[in-house]
Amino acid sequence: MRAHFLILACLPAMIAANAQPSDVLEDLAKQRANPLSGIRQVTLSEQPNVGLPAGDGPQNLTQLLVTWPIPLGPRWNVVTYTIVSGISQPDAAGDGRVGGLGDTMLTAAVTPSGTGAPSGASVR
Repeated sequence: MRAHFLILACLPAMIAANAQPSDVLEDLAKQRANPLSGIRQVTLSEQPNVGLPAGDGPQNLTQLLVTWPIPLGPRWNVVTYTIVSGISQPDAAGDGRVGGLGDTMLTAAVTPSGTGAPSGASVR
C-alpha cells in the first residue's frame, strides 16, 4: 500500500519531467531550422550517385555545411553559412578514382543579437 502511494505521489513530477525534454527538443528543432537563431552547426552530408558518370562506380558528393554566428559587439552578430563541396568519381580509364573540391559558397547576414529572425519572418 505504501509503495502505491509513493508511486501516485511521484506521478505528477514524472509526467512534468517527461514533458519538459520534448519541449526543449521542440525548441531546439525550431532554432536549428532557423539559420539566424545563433546556434553553431556543423553538418557533413554524403550523396552517392550510383551509375554516374559512366556506370563504372558511384560518384560521391560530400558537403560540409557550417552555420556560425560571429559577435560584432553586444547588439549585433554576423551569421555565416558556408558550404564546401568535394567530389570523387571513377576516372575515365576505369582503373581508379579522381576527386577534388567543388564550388564553395559563403553567405553572411547581419542580425541583432539574441533575436534570430525578425518576428513574423518565415525562414526556409
